[in-house]
Amino acid sequence: SPFSGYLNAAAFQQPADGTFGNVGRDSVYGPRYTNVDFSINKETAITERVGLQFRAEVFNIFNHPNFALPSGSVIPGLDQFGIPDLDPATNKPFAAGLITQTPDVAQGNPGLGGGGPRVIQLGLKVKF
Repeated sequence: SPFSGYLNAAAFQQPADGTFGNVGRDSVYGPRYTNVDFSINKETAITERVGLQFRAEVFNIFNHPNFALPSGSVIPGLDQFGIPDLDPATNKPFAAGLITQTPDVAQGNPGLGGGGPRVIQLGLKVKF
């Protein structure tokens, strides 16, 4: 699944009291980020001193889904709320590092910015 499996919690155990463990910084990578934006401009002279500019901009033109990083803290055997994270059918841990949002939602501006859906913006400007 593209939303889970970035971290295998079963491969870790709680560190001894008073220690922090030995996992290196930035050792978990999230999903690939792909974004293509496109814009086109047209300037038209109305008089010698007045002009008109039309602009069309498309953000995430291919509407590629992008997902945020997995949850930042993982306690082996527990989910992010401290509840035992075991699959009742197999009694094994669920995939840790679950991804539940896109980067724009994680930053507090859904629909605007990285990871959001395709956005089309039109602009008309009079230049004088």
